[in-house]
Amino acid sequence: MPLQSVSLNRAYPQPFNLLACSVEEGLFVLVETTKKDNVTISRYRDHTEISEEIGKGKWRIRVFKGQLTDKYDDIRCKRVGEIISTKQFLKTIVRDGFSKKDRYFMIYANMRHVKSCSSETTLMKYVDWAAHFIPNGFFKWQDQNKENLRHLRWMVFDFELRRSDGRAFLPQEVYQIFTNEGLEPSMVAPSRTVGNYHVYVAHTEMTGHTKSIYLYEKIQRYYAEKIGTDLGALGAHHPFYLCKKAWSFGLTIHNMDELKERWIKDLRDNSVKEREDSKYVNFKAEQIWKHDAIVALMGCNFNGRRNEAALTLALLFYAMGKTKDEASAFLMGEWYDQARKLGIKPFYPSEVLKAIRQAYSEKFYGPKREYIEALTGIEFPLNIYGYARRVDKRKGKYRKNKNQTINAILEFIRSHGGEVQIFQKDLIAQLVGEGFAERSLKRHLLQLKKNGIITYDDSRGEHAKLPTYKLVQTEIVEIEHETKIEVDTSYRKQNRFLGVKNPLYRAHAVVG
Repeated sequence: MPLQSVSLNRAYPQPFNLLACSVEEGLFVLVETTKKDNVTISRYRDHTEISEEIGKGKWRIRVFKGQLTDKYDDIRCKRVGEIISTKQFLKTIVRDGFSKKDRYFMIYANMRHVKSCSSETTLMKYVDWAAHFIPNGFFKWQDQNKENLRHLRWMVFDFELRRSDGRAFLPQEVYQIFTNEGLEPSMVAPSRTVGNYHVYVAHTEMTGHTKSIYLYEKIQRYYAEKIGTDLGALGAHHPFYLCKKAWSFGLTIHNMDELKERWIKDLRDNSVKEREDSKYVNFKAEQIWKHDAIVALMGCNFNGRRNEAALTLALLFYAMGKTKDEASAFLMGEWYDQARKLGIKPFYPSEVLKAIRQAYSEKFYGPKREYIEALTGIEFPLNIYGYARRVDKRKGKYRKNKNQTINAILEFIRSHGGEVQIFQKDLIAQLVGEGFAERSLKRHLLQLKKNGIITYDDSRGEHAKLPTYKLVQTEIVEIEHETKIEVDTSYRKQNRFLGVKNPLYRAHAVVG
């Protein structure tokens, strides 16, 4: 039902914003404005206004809570569900969390007083006092940051959609909407706003490592954008309203690997379209340092493990051509002073020094963009590669290292427009003439093909066709001080970042 429906008999040059007249300016954030004929639809974060011109100088304005959509007007309920109490709701949320030493946070209405619960008895003690809670488990009792997350078992969505006529959906209809999108929820709970719901989706247990949180948040955002839920209420450590009752539809635990496959498939399909329309773009070092994600990381405005942030920053300094002393001066100076205050756990200088040693060991070529995104929550679609050159004193020449060999192969293909027809022996012969080793070139050609970075037909024989070497990844855009910056909006290979045993090494490992 519309909250307000009024006619204004005064002439206004623009549709009159009824709500904005009674609140402080900027309280309501305008998301989108659509105009058609004499009707203007203004979509805000928490409401929608429809302004219709009914005559000269007269407007009819209707204000609706939530976001209007006609996408689900024809939805039909197929399950009724069971109404459960708050205590039953919390028992379903916790499952076996307490047996695995998880802690759950109950938050008072003022959002400042927090109680940490390590047993079911303690949890039930604060049911009548708490107004919010966090559905995933933590390590320690003092810290609600991502660094303190222990286990992830629930993905929660804030559903604020309304039908095109302004009517709210029923809990059973919300359940059916998510089920139709391939994400069957276990529970649907009303939020503090009438007609809005928090939708609880159970998934297989994940640890609180950075790679797990990155995967969790990417999949959660993917479904939030697909369904149309509130993008401001996402995250593994986001607090939600503690409902007085909820609708249970049975505990359905989704396999996170299957959810990941769906997300990756859709991401790859979109990446193919983006690559077809992509163009060469030039970046300068100053633009990298001024990027919002890098500024946040350098200003300690991140939420995650500090040792991983230190390694990521050290690799950035290395890739951008900064010396080890410059990296040490920054990381051990003002950055460490801020980083050590972020979490409850102690953060020692030795951890920063270890990160710097690793970054400048020449075993890595630069920071992984996935780690930058996971730590800061800001999209960073750039791969940055740094290359160290060593001089062979006996010959007075630069010795070609692993990174340079890989780069030479990719640069050769790029110089021919990203695709070249040539026999492998001829390709190798040209690069050998530039000082690269034949065996190294053969090895890295095969490895680049296995990693999905290039493709070619390696058929042999007297009547073999001329093979085509094609670059699959996006293009290199600039070289500065042995630095290469690559635009990358795709998910390149399934196990390059997620689902590996040692994500810290894998995330920054040299290709090949």
